[in-house]
Amino acid sequence: MKPMKRIAILSAALTVLVGLDGVYMMAAHYKPKDINSFNLSDGGTLMVAAVILLLVTVVSFFMAKKTGEADKGV
Repeated sequence: MKPMKRIAILSAALTVLVGLDGVYMMAAHYKPKDINSFNLSDGGTLMVAAVILLLVTVVSFFMAKKTGEADKGV
């Protein structure tokens, strides 16, 4: 398996896990008492991380597809 395809698959799995954890924390209204209201909650931070990971996943899938076409000579 090509390295870029491995990166794409692993980042997709990590995106799903981080996103689900963020959704759970947002639904549970988890926010520690020792922070002020200007900071994001833990769930919000995880949702931002999931969006960034989603961008990495999409880019790596496109790059894996492009390298696959280059290997085939298309």
